[in-house]
Amino acid sequence: MKSRLFFSLALFVLGLFFIPTTIKNFFYINRELTFPTLFICYSLSSFFLISATFIFFLEKQLKIHKVIIEIRKLFTYFLLFSITPILFVSIESFLWLGNKFFGEPSEYQDMIAQNEMKKHAGENFKSNGIVFPSKHSSEFFSVNTSGFRTYSFKKKKDAPRIAMIGGSTTYGINVSDNNTISKILENIINNKIGNVSVWNLGVSGINSFDEYKVLESNTTAIKPDIIIFYHGANDFAQIYYELFNTKNQSLILEDNIKNRIYIALNQFHITSLLKIGSYLFKTKILGETKLNSPDFSIESFESQINKTSNFCTINNLKCFFFMQPILENKKDLTFFEKKILFERKYFFPEYGKLYDLFAQKVIANQSLNYFDLRHILDKDNNRHFYDYVHTTSNANKIIANKIFDYLITNNGFDNILDIR
Repeated sequence: MKSRLFFSLALFVLGLFFIPTTIKNFFYINRELTFPTLFICYSLSSFFLISATFIFFLEKQLKIHKVIIEIRKLFTYFLLFSITPILFVSIESFLWLGNKFFGEPSEYQDMIAQNEMKKHAGENFKSNGIVFPSKHSSEFFSVNTSGFRTYSFKKKKDAPRIAMIGGSTTYGINVSDNNTISKILENIINNKIGNVSVWNLGVSGINSFDEYKVLESNTTAIKPDIIIFYHGANDFAQIYYELFNTKNQSLILEDNIKNRIYIALNQFHITSLLKIGSYLFKTKILGETKLNSPDFSIESFESQINKTSNFCTINNLKCFFFMQPILENKKDLTFFEKKILFERKYFFPEYGKLYDLFAQKVIANQSLNYFDLRHILDKDNNRHFYDYVHTTSNANKIIANKIFDYLITNNGFDNILDIR
């Protein structure tokens, strides 16, 4: 009995996870998923689930005069225990396929980079008070010895240099080296004005206080002429956590069993749908009122930015500050962006509204001289976000072009490059 139970359970789990796992792996490895492959996957998954049900409920002996009754019982059990998981894998597969063919599919280079990032997640190391995600490098995901996704600090300066400092979006989560904002910006400038190198000094999870450490500790090594700060989301996240007394104030999840289970469950699209359903039920059906949006101070943030600006002035550096967009700033959302948005609302109500208030306060302070990029992704309904903050390759191209336009308009290249 125990061996039969174990065997049926093993088949059940195999059938349940076979389709989503296979599809996901095919995306990364073969870049495409053909109909024959799908058909084989579904056939095998259905076979596993039906076999699991049959083995679990099968009696050792079937008497001839009870055959009809047993068949009816088995059919009922099949409906109860097989249709549900088959429906699960079907919905999960549909969402994976939809994300692949009707969302914005990742470029092949981006998929390889994503895989490399996930494979080496947790290889953190600390330098100058900053926690870096990894020193691992591959063909589409290269990191120098200092932990930055950029050139070697030993590289001889043979052209003007621009340093771009920020969090994980600057770092380039989910995109290859060539599709980071800094690399795209470098190519735009080289094609339109003259030869420069743009150095990616983004680090996942850092805010303006850590950015100052990055600026102070690396300026001498790379000798930049222009510095671009692209941020906002991480600084506001800390304000939001403190505002609503959120227990977990860390932007990076601790490596423990509870969080590993949480991450594993969130790999499934159905988990997101359950969160969305719960959010809509609470807000639309139960009519729960929105959270009161308390006022908050940005004095600490302003003080830090002023400190950064003074450093730039003292060291004769041209510094430009850009307020980054988040998903909720985008007007025309794709289906998958809506899924991400409502999932976010499930955990963090009023987040987008308060982020806008934060940005407005920052931009209203004329002494900080900020450029607002929150709404630059509004003009089309293509997918521009992988999640609530991190942007796709196409979005990075739009962002890089807009940064270039701001630099041109505000004389960013004067005395550094001769504009053609």
